[in-house]
Amino acid sequence: MASNFLSGLNTNEFSTLAKEILSRNSNGKIGVDTLEIVGYTDGQAVRTTGNLDDALPEFLAGRNPNVGRLRPGSNNDLGLLRSLAVKKAWEEFVQQQPQKEILAKVIVRSYSAGQTIPIGEGPKDDPEIYRRAEDSSRRIEIRLTKLK
Repeated sequence: MASNFLSGLNTNEFSTLAKEILSRNSNGKIGVDTLEIVGYTDGQAVRTTGNLDDALPEFLAGRNPNVGRLRPGSNNDLGLLRSLAVKKAWEEFVQQQPQKEILAKVIVRSYSAGQTIPIGEGPKDDPEIYRRAEDSSRRIEIRLTKLK
């Protein structure tokens, strides 16, 4: 993850999320118990052999915490890796906060969203409209929810 992106997350988005969680979870009430992070990508084909089937369980179990060692084999893999990188950054952010006990109680779930939206103009029955590279399609969505 680029350092300027991480700095922006910590200064802006993560600070805003933390304030919102603390405000919704005040006075003994639990308004938020889950933070969902969804990674999106464009339709540009991934041309590498992935290793998530083998390496992801080790990463999730904490035995290999370096998300950079995970290789995507598809766009869905790439979206998941984006969300896992942001999850890791959020967890590191939480550990530096004075209210970390409250923030750490929020469960973080990482998801990947496959690209199904046409990119640009063109006939919707042309597969190429779904394969285009588009920076704005490569994004993260973060949602606060209450699942329990």
